Amino acid sequence: MMLMPPGWWWARLRTNRAAAPFAALAARGSAHSAGVLVVHWGETPSVDYYFRRAQVAGFPVLGFVDISRGESLPHLGVDTLVVIVRYVSASILAALDAHRQHGGRVALFMDDDLPRSQFDLSLPQAYRHMLWERFGCHLSSLEHLCDELWVSTPTLAERYAYTCPRLIEPVACPAVSARGLVTYFYHGSPSTHRDDIEWLRAVVELTQARSDKTLFMVIGDRQVRRLFADLPRILILHPMPWPTYRDALPSLPHHIGLAPLLATDFNHTRSPTRFYDFTRLGAVGLYSDVEPYRGFVHHAKDGWLLPNDPLVWSSRIIDLVEQLEVRGRVLLLARDRLGRS
Repeated sequence: MMLMPPGWWWARLRTNRAAAPFAALAARGSAHSAGVLVVHWGETPSVDYYFRRAQVAGFPVLGFVDISRGESLPHLGVDTLVVIVRYVSASILAALDAHRQHGGRVALFMDDDLPRSQFDLSLPQAYRHMLWERFGCHLSSLEHLCDELWVSTPTLAERYAYTCPRLIEPVACPAVSARGLVTYFYHGSPSTHRDDIEWLRAVVELTQARSDKTLFMVIGDRQVRRLFADLPRILILHPMPWPTYRDALPSLPHHIGLAPLLATDFNHTRSPTRFYDFTRLGAVGLYSDVEPYRGFVHHAKDGWLLPNDPLVWSSRIIDLVEQLEVRGRVLLLARDRLGRS
């Protein structure tokens, strides 16, 4: 059972205090700003729907600082309004305090009732713990630091009416067409192929860093989710029964299948059925150059046999992303081979 930190309990007792959160903001009012710098924690819907635009609340958006990546504030003019999206860190608070002492202004944007939510026992404890670490334990500092409160809904505006909040309307976030993404995937079971999945981490990290046209799909549990959590464009499917895998997954796009096999006792007895899976899903395959694939896959004809070197695998994936005709030719030969089996 996760225990809440001692400060959480002290803050919980303070929720009945006479002074409501951010009560002092009303006296500070709003002012003209040359533009908005958005401080946020990771890529979230809050950022995309409310701040990925040229202007917000009549102010030009000057840029973004992602504190989850350790990014720091650039040099700011005194007429720059810094908007905190939901969460902060101790290090960024110090920089924001320095900005305010030099005449700059700071606003907090909430699209949930964060002061209340951290004590809402109907919410999962892990979520409340996260709220405490990224918001609640900094609440006193935020009350001192912020000049304005920005909110996302009329209900929030009504709850915090005493702060004279600014209501921000969402906009459609910039569309990223999935049609342009090439999906490469690994469908081995996380219960029996943990070593292979961990080996693939390096392949995926290299590939996602070198190409913005790739989506990696993997079947995984919580450990697998944590393994790939910091990488972009990762789709993790929950383990499923064979009939679901067989009948439902062909509805998802599959382009390049990965079949690494490390030297484990379990892998020594594997069969080449991944070849059949990949072809049935409409994907070409990359295979470790070991049995059972060595001698079964015809290299560069109906698949590729590769040494277990992450850079080699990543480079082949990136090459194939751009080689639509090659993928089509190899897939055709693989399908023709299965048709004759």
